Amino acid sequence: MYEFINRFIDRFGQEQIMTRLFGTDEWKSLDLNCAPELRREIIHDFYQLQLETRAAKYVRSFQMRGRRNATKYFLFYGTNHKRGLQRMKEAMWKVDGSGSYTFSDTTDRNQTVMFETNPDYNHLKKLIITEFSGKKVRIEEVEDYVLCKTPFLTTHIKRQILNPMEKTRELVVLESNRKNKGTYPEGTLIQFRPHAAGAAPSDDENRGRAV
Repeated sequence: MYEFINRFIDRFGQEQIMTRLFGTDEWKSLDLNCAPELRREIIHDFYQLQLETRAAKYVRSFQMRGRRNATKYFLFYGTNHKRGLQRMKEAMWKVDGSGSYTFSDTTDRNQTVMFETNPDYNHLKKLIITEFSGKKVRIEEVEDYVLCKTPFLTTHIKRQILNPMEKTRELVVLESNRKNKGTYPEGTLIQFRPHAAGAAPSDDENRGRAV
């Protein structure tokens, strides 16, 4: 219940309750004298870290907002199995198609409202480039990274990211048993073009390399 944690975490006399909540008294060292957005991020991330350290290998959260668009609470999901992680992320994407994992009743208290309707593929592309710039990797490694280290789904990778990148020569397929170009079956070996500091190329660069 983030709303109540945020309200009482600095209040004298709540120390034992907060220690039981987080499972440690290390919360006392958190620097919460900051903007509300950053404060929320610090508290959220610290709680998630405790779950990842003590309870589950893979942890994801879903933010719930009230009528005034203020964060009410977070739903946390933890699992030690990638299949469970995949299923949970699929469920989250059905509620919020943006991948921000947010649910709000800010405009209608009886209806859920999503902030976005489509995934931010540009953001996913930047994450992939940052992780794999200049590397040779199998498609399974790319899928594993997206599943375990990003909010996106593995179904967001091939048609929306890899195929356009291959067309603009930002990546090259070195090995594959594919029958059609633009597909990336199991075992496909990919060489990603190096990018400075993992930065995505500009639109002008992409147009210049387009086939």
